[in-house]
Amino acid sequence: MLRNAASIAIVLFGFMGSFAFADNASIKKDLGAEYDKFAKNYLAKDITSIEKQVTEDFKWKRLNGQVLGKKEAIATMKQEMAQVGKDTKITQKLNKVTAKGATVVVDAVGTVTMSAPGQDGKIHKMEAGGASIDTWVKTNSGWKMKGVEEKTMELKIDGKKINPSRLGQSAAGRVGAPIKK
Repeated sequence: MLRNAASIAIVLFGFMGSFAFADNASIKKDLGAEYDKFAKNYLAKDITSIEKQVTEDFKWKRLNGQVLGKKEAIATMKQEMAQVGKDTKITQKLNKVTAKGATVVVDAVGTVTMSAPGQDGKIHKMEAGGASIDTWVKTNSGWKMKGVEEKTMELKIDGKKINPSRLGQSAAGRVGAPIKK
């Protein structure tokens, strides 16, 4: 009897675990679509649509410790969007997705590549990449991003690594928006 109970428990735990995996896979797929939509809106410079994808209490914690609210984050994105050219590419990989009720935490890595004029007047190939912890919440109108916390950043110009802080405040933050790889 005890052996049967243990066998049943193992089967039930395995069965319930497969449901949890399916739920996380489904959530990861849904959020991948949200990242894709965010990037599409970013490249189209559609700030109105991006505003609808974040919560009113959205927070963006940058590498330097600065925390931007929704209003400041949107203003920063507008400045960044002015630099977005036709050759800009954005990729995002969702490394880990952890669901806790209606809140999901995503460990993500993203890269933005683009050509942009430098201070020397020449066009340069820029690549910015980094890791972030993104918090999403499920609302009545779908998934919305509640927060971004930058963890790492690497910046290259013409293939050479540079210190992002050398470029000023707006470049030292998140350079672009994510898309799932």
